[in-house]
Amino acid sequence: MAYLVCERDKERGFTLLELIMVLVIIAILSYAGADLIVGPFRGYKETETRVTLFEEARLALEKIAAELRLAIPNAIYCPDSTTIRFGMIDYATMEQSNVFGMYKLDGDASPIDEYITDVNSSAPTGALISIYNRRWQGDFKGGARIYEVKDPGPPMRLDEQVKPGAYLKESRRFYIVSPFSVEYNLSGQTIYRRKAPLSTTGVGSFTDPHPLVRSVKGFEVHYSPGNTIRNAVVSITLKLGSDEGENVTLHSEIHIPNVP
Repeated sequence: MAYLVCERDKERGFTLLELIMVLVIIAILSYAGADLIVGPFRGYKETETRVTLFEEARLALEKIAAELRLAIPNAIYCPDSTTIRFGMIDYATMEQSNVFGMYKLDGDASPIDEYITDVNSSAPTGALISIYNRRWQGDFKGGARIYEVKDPGPPMRLDEQVKPGAYLKESRRFYIVSPFSVEYNLSGQTIYRRKAPLSTTGVGSFTDPHPLVRSVKGFEVHYSPGNTIRNAVVSITLKLGSDEGENVTLHSEIHIPNVP
């Protein structure tokens, strides 16, 4: 009798050591691959953070610079290295009133009375004007060189006699000024903008804080008064930083006209 015998091919499996080695190799390749993938994303995130910080710092400096370019000559004061205060020229009212901002040297512009005549037009009633402001303390902050227009005339009648010496300036300049002064100050990690009322008696208290920029790691301001051969200069250094350790530092110098 014949028998048919069928035998299955015996398949050889992986040993435990081989499986462990395969898993180790896969883990190494996965780690290397993950680093290749995550690395560019991490770099992109860091670059994006730096760009954001740069734009925020740039916009903050442009905002400060735009207002400083309207500063009244010599009406700038830095009580410390993280604070700057200044009064501003009201160019909008000067343009609307067609005021040139230069007074005539005639009988209606005598330093012994309270009258002044613009070469072009007159400031409106209630407008504040600055004549020969020499410094923040005593002059601008004290209101000694700030006058209020009581009657547009012409000639314009002011609230009091013009201080002696104002008419000795060759420039013969005067400015209609904003009824408030501005302060930029670093508090914690935020720069705030504040305003203070301005009148013929001086500058009031700075209140109503509005945040300008946050995440500030450094803010330094320095004011160099002008003289007969150069304008005044305000130097500002602003440093912003993120929680991840990214930092951006910008520096700006703003030239202030020095024709009181």
